[in-house]
Amino acid sequence: MKPTLVALLALCLCLAGCGEKEKQELTKEDVVGAYERKGALTVRHVFLDNGVAEHYVNGKKQKEEFKWTMVDNSLSELNKAEVHVEHKSGNVTVYIINSDNNLAWIATIRDGQRTDRTKETQITHKKIK
Repeated sequence: MKPTLVALLALCLCLAGCGEKEKQELTKEDVVGAYERKGALTVRHVFLDNGVAEHYVNGKKQKEEFKWTMVDNSLSELNKAEVHVEHKSGNVTVYIINSDNNLAWIATIRDGQRTDRTKETQITHKKIK
């Protein structure tokens, strides 16, 4: 009878945690690298390990450099850590690193107001380096 009780208890504990989203742990090493999207224009974002992000369009580096930081957003609907890229204007572009290591643009913060992109309008950049 004891083995059956132990097995039943283990099953209950497993089922109790199955509905919870697993928190994505994100490290600096996960973010650092180059991400690219090809379309009418080829857009590349390069995240350096010093917290600077560079932006290229069709291979040409753009003048503005950006500051990037990791933000633990475990209370969000996606339950994923986010990468925030701050522009000189104060606006922030919000990304997540997907399970395939690609970068997805999920939101923008302007004047302190966050606007989330719908799943259909999220833009993904493939990790290339």
